[in-house]
Amino acid sequence: MSQKRDRIGVGTMALLVMGTICAILFVHSARVSKSAAASQPDHPAATPVAAAKPTASEPAAPESSQLVSLTPDQVLATVNGRVIRLADIIPLADTNGAPVALDKVTLNYFLKRAVDRDLIFQAAQQQGIALDESQHQQLAALQAMRNQPEPGGIARLNDTPASNQLEMEDSQAFMLQTTLMSAQGDSPNVTEDQVAAYYTGHESEFGGMSLDAIQQNQEMWQQAEVAIRNEIAVSVRATYNNQVTAYMGNLESAAKITMSPVASL
Repeated sequence: MSQKRDRIGVGTMALLVMGTICAILFVHSARVSKSAAASQPDHPAATPVAAAKPTASEPAAPESSQLVSLTPDQVLATVNGRVIRLADIIPLADTNGAPVALDKVTLNYFLKRAVDRDLIFQAAQQQGIALDESQHQQLAALQAMRNQPEPGGIARLNDTPASNQLEMEDSQAFMLQTTLMSAQGDSPNVTEDQVAAYYTGHESEFGGMSLDAIQQNQEMWQQAEVAIRNEIAVSVRATYNNQVTAYMGNLESAAKITMSPVASL
């Protein structure tokens, strides 16, 4: 059989995790229910600014120019009873409870990400899935690199405790999502079985040797394996992204999600 791939160091894996969180964790389309509204907090300043209705001759303003005023403690959504407030979706400096103005596109993007994160955390808890020792080491390496002075550390635009906390939560959600997907047999990486299946279907491209025969020659098999992995990596990743989309869609469909009218997705 094929040789095991060398393990990636914890520090390198930590960088890979950071680089792929946004690309994988939330690739699916927004399908959150709009029908119900989350309870609004008893704070007068938390009331969203009403947008003026366009006249017949005046086109509606794009979402990117529609600003809403929110307070850090304003309830934006609930996910199976778990409340999500503005402070839970974006890193805020100390505003002393003062309203924060956001455009609808930015608000909905970060809220969608927070809803997905909660769904993953809840699914992992229900299935008894937790971060393993290797994943804890990756998080520690991420934290260490984040705290390292520039230029050796990770570049960061918003270096605050709040942004650090959300960054770590996103990293944890990414790792738990990968474990949840693995539990049902889905992986973003090319597996040995996929390599073997591809070779069996393309023996003529490798000199016509059978799979058993070429695997007896370590050097030849390693060369073939590298070529096959490079060939099918993109399609495997695309398939995995579709599987993630379907999985998250199923979590959303099974969950009780309510959205504030100001934050409809």
